[in-house]
Amino acid sequence: MNPVNPTRGTHRHMPQGCGMYVMDLSVAHQGTPLQAAQRAKNAGLNFVALEACWQNSADEHTPVNTLDLDDYGAAFAEAGIDVWVWGYPWGSPEQITRFVARMREAARSAKATGILLDPELGFKDERAPFMRDLLEQTIDSLDEGLGLGFSSYGLTSVHKDFPWQLAGGYGWGSPQLYTVGLPIARSAIKQWREIGWFHLIASVPTFGPNSGPNLAAYASSIAEHTEGVCFWQWRGTDKEEWRAIEAVAKRYQTVAPERRTVA
Repeated sequence: MNPVNPTRGTHRHMPQGCGMYVMDLSVAHQGTPLQAAQRAKNAGLNFVALEACWQNSADEHTPVNTLDLDDYGAAFAEAGIDVWVWGYPWGSPEQITRFVARMREAARSAKATGILLDPELGFKDERAPFMRDLLEQTIDSLDEGLGLGFSSYGLTSVHKDFPWQLAGGYGWGSPQLYTVGLPIARSAIKQWREIGWFHLIASVPTFGPNSGPNLAAYASSIAEHTEGVCFWQWRGTDKEEWRAIEAVAKRYQTVAPERRTVA
């Protein structure tokens, strides 16, 4: 297990409460930057994670939202909402170099609080050792004061070909709890804490069986065991789910962190 090491920049900023992943920034999907910021503020969001880079293979490298991060980032920040930039990397030397450069550029453009990594398939099996390169290069690239987050598969016990022991404890953690029931979600939270993440912002869905009329109860139950939740994702969130998000956000505002239980 990697020890938690604050000297490497992993604990500079930690989000709290409710956040939202945002993929395709546009007036059509989120409204103008000011409208998006107002909607997020009205829902009680404390932070947003704006997509900046997508790598789905050893060859694919797609910078995302290259024209809009600055305007939307500024609007969210002006509304008091922390901005993170997130990306999906692939495990190869060339791809990691390109990914880190893009994320640093995006963080500066959005005037972000930090960078959220989302490594998954691209770091399994023979590509697992490249996790060390991704983490080290990302941390080395962070401008002073920026934070680091790490999101990936929910159940570490199921994804044994993923390099958990290299990653555990770096930054804040975000287990992806999208389609699983609450007992499995609680097991996932416990596993992430055991690997080394003490500050967890669970990724929860606005799609699938735990969304819609089930979202408020599901996310509220997760909230009992984590420091926050981040909803996936803005474009797929309907009016009922926005109301659920507002209810969950109020829960975080009224329940002190020390009163939450460890799963």
